[in-house]
Amino acid sequence: MRRAGFVAGVLAVACLSAACGPTAEEVTPETSAITTVSPSTKVDPDAGLWDPCRLPDSAISATGLDPRSKIPDVVGVDFDGWQVCNWSPEPPDWYELTIFSGSPTLDEVRQRKDFTSFKDRSVDGRPGVTFLDVSDSRSLTCSVAVEVPWGTVAFRLIASPVVGKLGDPCSEVIRHADDLAVNLPRS
Repeated sequence: MRRAGFVAGVLAVACLSAACGPTAEEVTPETSAITTVSPSTKVDPDAGLWDPCRLPDSAISATGLDPRSKIPDVVGVDFDGWQVCNWSPEPPDWYELTIFSGSPTLDEVRQRKDFTSFKDRSVDGRPGVTFLDVSDSRSLTCSVAVEVPWGTVAFRLIASPVVGKLGDPCSEVIRHADDLAVNLPRS
């Protein structure tokens, strides 16, 4: 069940850009309904997107995540125009952290109607914004998008729908973003 909530949350944020869409079945945690999202192709390695799975294990450990829990993509699904990687805390806890690297700008993220509660913030000296999902009635998620030369890197924390929140998702995702942003490319 923990993975089902993660999948639902990740598939939602992966659509930060208007062009989202791997073929995958998604189980919505509130309803256990299965839906299908549209087809896509693999990320073009020449697109210039940074791969969050390349973060050093030492940086992952230093922020309290387990490097061995790394999962590239989203449950084996590639997102067109995105690089995606996921980790769990050490020891496994109440949430998972997913990092997305894509081409949408911070302004494009702010214009999305499926996100709300935007708050500007600096992350490692770069412009950034925290935000919530409009559809997250249980307040299980929080995200931080950080401006990078090719677009944004988004850090998304989703609490387990089974375990529930054992802390504040926004405080945790901000902490991870602050810890890991020093590793993001500058150009």
